[in-house]
Amino acid sequence: MLNIDAETLLSTVSSAQARDGMREALRGGYDPETCLPRTSADLPNGQFLFMPSAVGDFVGIKVLTVTPENADRGLATIQGSVLLFDGQTQTPLATVDGAAITELRTPALSMAGVKDVLQRRFAEGAAMVIFGGGAQAAAHIEAALATVPLTSITAVVRGEGKAQRVAEKAAEFGIDFTEATSNSPEAVAAVQRAGFIVTATGASEPLLEDVHVRDDAVVVAMGSHLLDARELPGELLGRSTVGVEALDNGRREAGDVHQAVEEGHLTWDEVLSFSDIVNSAGARIPDDRPFVWKTVGQGWEDIVVAGLAYRGVRGEADK
Repeated sequence: MLNIDAETLLSTVSSAQARDGMREALRGGYDPETCLPRTSADLPNGQFLFMPSAVGDFVGIKVLTVTPENADRGLATIQGSVLLFDGQTQTPLATVDGAAITELRTPALSMAGVKDVLQRRFAEGAAMVIFGGGAQAAAHIEAALATVPLTSITAVVRGEGKAQRVAEKAAEFGIDFTEATSNSPEAVAAVQRAGFIVTATGASEPLLEDVHVRDDAVVVAMGSHLLDARELPGELLGRSTVGVEALDNGRREAGDVHQAVEEGHLTWDEVLSFSDIVNSAGARIPDDRPFVWKTVGQGWEDIVVAGLAYRGVRGEADK
């Protein structure tokens, strides 16, 4: 049984490979509506999260611990592992670092849903705005660059100097970078210019105003899987084409969409699924309105990435 640590995972599977692996699973007939739901269990110092799935040649489960007080200890808030099994015999095959697979899978998922429309609208490059300054905000830069050229990056954060990770990643790729504080004139102007917007925060209230978002903007909201949290205003979703990973799961976890529906801005019948988007190569997304891709993360995506890592490591071992 292999143990695939963070370094091995990230050196074996690229963001583009993870992105395209998910898309290939959908084109191969996998239906995210069949993915088992995320469940949780309370612990004395936090919470367990369980994300089981069966996709392609593999079955598996991601088991995570969520420990809020770890932030004050200088430790990761989310830790855990993916357990990967053979899909036919259910023989254990590998353990994969859970935090690393989440770091890789999440931005790859963002790009998997917007790849078609982003490349169609911004083949020559897009100005990108990222709300948030943490690890996921920085990881989305590399994932975006594997999908479309970026002409500039603005990180919108709550306080000055909180976007250092994003600044370092932008500098690594030689992209013009600006930091702006939330709700400042600089932040508003950046949103108005942006073709590509990513919200990567723990916010429970909208981070921007609908009126500031371009009609051709592509927007990814990935910061929450709670129904009472949202990063985008309902008015924006009401004038946008909206996509989620799976409609049933979206009703359980996609707070941005759930609240917009509750407010009467759109209906679930109007929302596209991941399969709709990929299997139409983005043709179901018109170009006369924004596209909002709301993700919450499903277990099948982790199993796809874990399977890619397992095959990659086994391939190297067999050489």
